[in-house]
Amino acid sequence: MEFRKNWSYYKPGDLLDRLRQREEEPEFYQNPYITQALAMGKKILTASDLLGWQNNSQNQQTPMILEVGCYKGTTLTAMARENPHCHFLGIDIKYKRVVITRRKLDKAGIDTQVQIAIIDLIDCLEILPPDSLNGVCIFYPDPWSKDRFEERRLFSPYTVNLLMKSLSDEGFIWIKTDHADYLQQIDQSLKPFLLTELAPPPPPLKAAHYPTDFENLFQKQNKQTFELCLKKNKT
Repeated sequence: MEFRKNWSYYKPGDLLDRLRQREEEPEFYQNPYITQALAMGKKILTASDLLGWQNNSQNQQTPMILEVGCYKGTTLTAMARENPHCHFLGIDIKYKRVVITRRKLDKAGIDTQVQIAIIDLIDCLEILPPDSLNGVCIFYPDPWSKDRFEERRLFSPYTVNLLMKSLSDEGFIWIKTDHADYLQQIDQSLKPFLLTELAPPPPPLKAAHYPTDFENLFQKQNKQTFELCLKKNKT
């Protein structure tokens, strides 16, 4: 039997919903980004917001790309600028990251083309309908390298099945990491789906450089990085 999760953690999006409904007061929390996210209104989506947003017909008419772990919005902003024909959804579980990302997008004049949600990947994929994503970018996820943290790794069998259900035919999964062993584990977890390897960046993304903050840091440190780009074949 596959379990959704066998570990628990606090869901920040639920907190934002409670604050919006005045069930709690933001002053109770010392994190200033919680108050800032609250002030941004629906520019920061929660799981309940995402349920309504994903049914928007406009979203279904353009390619949809998901970035898992939007961090500070560097990559998401670059992808949106280079690909005005695509719609993007960036997700993260940290208030600071989603607030900084939204600010960066607003400063760049990027509004409805990109949505930001404070949500974890499993919750997001359980909400999005099947075949709704044309691509998923997962850049430098935490490898949770210690054995006792194995259940926290992103590419569990349950998560991989959700990813493949959400991905449309010829949709891509683009992964970057600085852990060679982790990339090999990810590759093995995707082997049963008989995906086709692509040269990045994959279509429908234009050929361009899409920087990440971690990649820039690793280059300064002369640290090796790895990537894997795979396409879902037509069924």
